[in-house]
Amino acid sequence: MDAAQLFRKFSLYFAGALLVASAASAQTINASSDQVTFTSSVTQVGLQLSMSDGTTPTFTVVKANSATWYDVAPATGTLTPGTTLTVTKLPEGCQFSAATCSTSFTVTAGTAFKTISVINSNTAGGGGGNSGTLSASPASVTFSTTLGNFGFGNTFLSSSASTVQNFQATITSTCNCLAFSATVPATITPGSPVNLQVAGNPSGLTNNRAYTGQITVTSGTSTLNIPVTFTVGTAGSTGTLTANLNPNPLSFSYPNGTTQGIILVTSTTPTAYSATTTSSGSWLLVNFASSTTGTSNSGAQVYVSVNANVAQFMSTGTYQGTVTLTNSSNSADVTTIPVTLAVNGGGGGSGTGGSIAPTSLTFNYQVGTGSPAFQQILVPVAGTYTVQTTGAFVSTSGTTLTVPSGQVGTLLVLPAVVGFAPGSYPGSVTLTSTTGISQTVSVTLVVSAGPVLSAVVTAWAT
Repeated sequence: MDAAQLFRKFSLYFAGALLVASAASAQTINASSDQVTFTSSVTQVGLQLSMSDGTTPTFTVVKANSATWYDVAPATGTLTPGTTLTVTKLPEGCQFSAATCSTSFTVTAGTAFKTISVINSNTAGGGGGNSGTLSASPASVTFSTTLGNFGFGNTFLSSSASTVQNFQATITSTCNCLAFSATVPATITPGSPVNLQVAGNPSGLTNNRAYTGQITVTSGTSTLNIPVTFTVGTAGSTGTLTANLNPNPLSFSYPNGTTQGIILVTSTTPTAYSATTTSSGSWLLVNFASSTTGTSNSGAQVYVSVNANVAQFMSTGTYQGTVTLTNSSNSADVTTIPVTLAVNGGGGGSGTGGSIAPTSLTFNYQVGTGSPAFQQILVPVAGTYTVQTTGAFVSTSGTTLTVPSGQVGTLLVLPAVVGFAPGSYPGSVTLTSTTGISQTVSVTLVVSAGPVLSAVVTAWAT
């Protein structure tokens, strides 16, 4: 192999490694469906959510254009595997007798988001004709796992109808530990059963115990309930967690200096654990979130880092935070790890400083595609703000915003793009505090009939 061949081989290997590393770090929200469709016979739909990396962050639902003809519950909470959002058609607003209406809502969790389309159709649904009778083989789903490992089960769904039928499937459980492990299709074809695949997450559950749930399938006027039993079996004796720090102690400096470290979690036997941060303004992250879970095995790495989106607004000074490591099977096994952050070299002062940013937002939308991703306005000054908007397309996560002392507030801006013809549309968001602070952020919607490039600002220099 000559030098040129060796170089080409190394380049391909290095590029592949970068692609794998990039894919591994991505954090996304998984949903059992990207679309909710209401008909005259379907007025409520359940969606199951989970994080791609298994974390359990806090989520928020933002409805485009503050639509009032449907409801999403809960609107906020902790996103655990199998979290169910119930989307309900309300009497007011878009009526079944009217033409088809469409909108969307976005689920946000940390830096991840998922946009779900909502369509109200005056069709009866069900694939046109008798929906037939639904059946499952086996009639119930039963599976087990050991503590610290996911479990998997499945059943095959069939319909006696003679034509292709629409159907919807939801899964519920009292432990919030069950979710579909693969995307559930929207239709079922005669003679081609649908494989409903279920995953059980034992994180936080008790060993040697059975947990129950149910899959509910609806197709037209036909409904089928499928029982699910998930047993968490013995995984050996519970180990004691040990935390090894790098650097030790965990001491960071922003903007110049070390801003990342590692906690290596080990135990005598595979042991499930959780890691949670505590810090003013949420400047401290584990695995790029406020909390994370995992299994120690022979050694699990927890990445500890400084949230630059918060730290850039913090005044010069020294700040203290903690990472709490908890054994999921032994509440007495808890380790609290101190973390120090020096901003601009440290020494004197605390709290936050800066101004509302950015000063402008631009959304690009191509007619016929999904709604653009939400963008954020960061408010680093403590106070209570009223939020006012101009422009028919501008929608925000609330009409008021309260920012506690020492923290950075976040206001989400999401455009309602349905019905806009190609062109440029101006709008604005004005935040006014009770102390007299007022700032207006200009918002522009650019609608194009052709492909467009879109950029979302996630951080900027101050």
